[in-house]
Formats: sequence, structure tokens, C-alpha cells
Amino acid sequence: MGKCVRKVPTSGDCTSLDICADDNAECIRDKCFCKQGYALLNNKCEPRFGIGAPCQDDDQCADGNARCDQQCICKEGFFPLNERCVQKPDVGGACDGPSYQCSDDNAICQNGTCQCVITHYLSGRRCGE
Repeated sequence: MGKCVRKVPTSGDCTSLDICADDNAECIRDKCFCKQGYALLNNKCEPRFGIGAPCQDDDQCADGNARCDQQCICKEGFFPLNERCVQKPDVGGACDGPSYQCSDDNAICQNGTCQCVITHYLSGRRCGE
């Protein structure tokens, strides 16, 4: 005859003899946590999504620098590159090619550095007209 095993809700205390009630959770350090690639949403472990995927909550976005606005988008000061959110470098900061977005809208990545466009000049850490 089989032995009864206690099913523990996500975030609940567990032991190695218990199982987590959610199939996408596991007992780690005596607590049921969502497995990697999942986030707790409405008391259920839901899959996390990449940039551009539909979402309902910030926790569903896999990238820590993304937020949910009906879909996972990069937070202010970040831009999407290769399925992740990368911080926009300041003027004078290092960048890695034309696909990089600089923190100043009047700067571009040129020769590995964020530089003011030709119609603007460097004024402090910004590009002025």
C-alpha cells in the first residue's frame, strides 16, 4: 500500500518527504519555490517570457531589466539586444556596434564609443545643439 505524501503550496514550508503542490515548483532550502523559468503569479507558478512576449505581470518577464506593458519590454534606460535588455551606455561610454542604443537620443555608437551626432556637441554628459 502506498504512503500519503503532503502537498505543500508554493512559498510554503516543506521537507524532503513533501512534494510541492504546483508541478512547476520544487522544495529548496525548506520552502516550495517556482522552478527556474517560472514565476509566482496568482498563487501559481507560471512560465516566464522573453522580450516581446505577451504578459500580465512584471514577474512574468524573464529579464530582470524588463517590465510588462501587455508584453515584456525593456525598462527605461535599457534596450533589447539578442533577446535580453542591455543598459544604454552614456555619451563617451563603450558600445558594441550600430545596433547599440546610447542613453542620449542625439548620440550614436561609433568606433566603439557613444558619440554625439554631427549636428550636436558634447555638453557635460549630454549632447546639445
